[in-house]
Amino acid sequence: MGGTYLRLNQMDLARILHPNQRLEITLNRSSSDGTKMERISVPANILSLENGLIQLSLSEEGRAWFSLFRTGRAVTIHTGRTDGLFTFKSKIIRREVKEGVRIVIESPKILASKERRGGPRVPLIVPVVYRVVSFRDKKLFHLADKIGTGESRDLSNGGITLLTDLQLPIGMNLLVEFSLEGESVSLVGVVRRVLSANRQDFAYAVGVQFLEAGPDHQELITRAIHKKGEIFKGGISL
Repeated sequence: MGGTYLRLNQMDLARILHPNQRLEITLNRSSSDGTKMERISVPANILSLENGLIQLSLSEEGRAWFSLFRTGRAVTIHTGRTDGLFTFKSKIIRREVKEGVRIVIESPKILASKERRGGPRVPLIVPVVYRVVSFRDKKLFHLADKIGTGESRDLSNGGITLLTDLQLPIGMNLLVEFSLEGESVSLVGVVRRVLSANRQDFAYAVGVQFLEAGPDHQELITRAIHKKGEIFKGGISL
């Protein structure tokens, strides 16, 4: 996967990663004949995030690959299997067998890459209000005065990930409203994916693809993404 990895500050990192959150750790190893590289993926749970270090508990199947998790080895971390979630790079600080198989990794860098929806995706945590517009070409006028609330998790020119307690159906059209750079943004979008948010405060992570975004809104979003990216670069350590 191409792209640039950027170091997040601890506040932003803590908003994306949480204790008890499930992850997938990926690393490479040489095949038995040494002719190619194989990718090994192991599920894990976050135990703690402290002082820039993350302690992880490997799944039961991870025991078979414990010898691969050597100190100093680079690993890739996925918070899920879709484009809407995050990919990180990190390095193993130590490993141990203590109440299961555990590893400790350094503060990871997040992938800032171009996605199929277009443009870089950056973490953005702001309150979001949304209203149902339609579903499968049917206008839902009886829901027009109903307001849903939540919080954004990330933003790109093409869409936003919304954290909410409602399991919104794929294909539903929403009017999404949030504040960006001190200005109010109202955009119509369609729900493209719904996943478990793995958080205590919100049950679902809803991927919304923008359908209508005029030049003013696109310019505002682009400016905010660029500024957020510059903030991340300020703390990068490559």
